[in-house]
Amino acid sequence: MIRLVDTAAFPGQPLKVVVVDTLPGSGEPQFGLGYIPEHPDQSFYFIFKKGLEQYFAAGKDFSIHTMLEMEALARAFESKAVYQTEEEILLAASIHEVRHRVQFTCKVPLFDGKITSQVLRCQYWTEVQARHYQSDSKGAYEFDAKFFEQYGAQELRQKRLLLNAEDLGKLLHMTAEQFLERERKM
Repeated sequence: MIRLVDTAAFPGQPLKVVVVDTLPGSGEPQFGLGYIPEHPDQSFYFIFKKGLEQYFAAGKDFSIHTMLEMEALARAFESKAVYQTEEEILLAASIHEVRHRVQFTCKVPLFDGKITSQVLRCQYWTEVQARHYQSDSKGAYEFDAKFFEQYGAQELRQKRLLLNAEDLGKLLHMTAEQFLERERKM
């Protein structure tokens, strides 16, 4: 999935995906972007193969859609949460890491709570995430990548995002103005 997403965002310039057959070290991420500022073309994505199933199994209960239209969100909290499918989880994780590459190499303006809170269905998510990342030194980058991760998974669920290069590329390079315009049309 990460190869598809990366190629959509950077056609003709995909990064290497390194699969490591060990467990990540304590406190290390299970997967991510190994960004090399001096040589961005030598950057790579890494995936620690061992423990990957356990990683996703442990996170499954926390992979909840929170960008639902308000009526659906209210119903979800009344009965049970709307969990992401395996495909949505993999897409979300891939979008998150590739968005970091977009941030670093394209120097795009980052999305923040002022932007995302303008959309009703994103307000709850924005409120929770803004509190979570406000004291993190890399908070602005993580907020932005996390937003795209969750937004992409929700758009896939609603069939407003297809798993093709055009849709994924547009999503990953979307500006705040394009985002707000897209939401106004819905």
